[in-house]
Amino acid sequence: MRNTSHKIQTAPESSSLLEGVAEWISLYNQRAAKIQEWQSLETQLFTQAKRMGIAIEASFESDRPEAQAMKALDEHIEELAQQTDDLAATILSQPVGSLAEAAGKIEIGLKLQGAEDWQPYALELVEDGLDALRNRLG
Repeated sequence: MRNTSHKIQTAPESSSLLEGVAEWISLYNQRAAKIQEWQSLETQLFTQAKRMGIAIEASFESDRPEAQAMKALDEHIEELAQQTDDLAATILSQPVGSLAEAAGKIEIGLKLQGAEDWQPYALELVEDGLDALRNRLG
């Protein structure tokens, strides 16, 4: 089974870039947890709609507690997505000064990429980090 916990392995060193990477990972994990919560509510809502003979679309627009919670989660998930995008852009603009920082950029890039199509900043983060590692390693 694939490891779904996303914790960065950092050296004892500290920098604003590494702090940004740690913050990004935290926001990413928060968003992933909210998405799982949303999906659980969606399953409950679909089950109820099917049992009651209600169209799925109508159940989303209903006043059911699950639908209301999903709407609130949608907003929070979108806010977290914007925060991670903004932070990724900031991290991309910071120069790499250590192997740990390069690895941090690569880790973020890979998480942004995921199993699907490339996301904003992912390719640049991976390339920037990888170039820095190559230069450091000779």
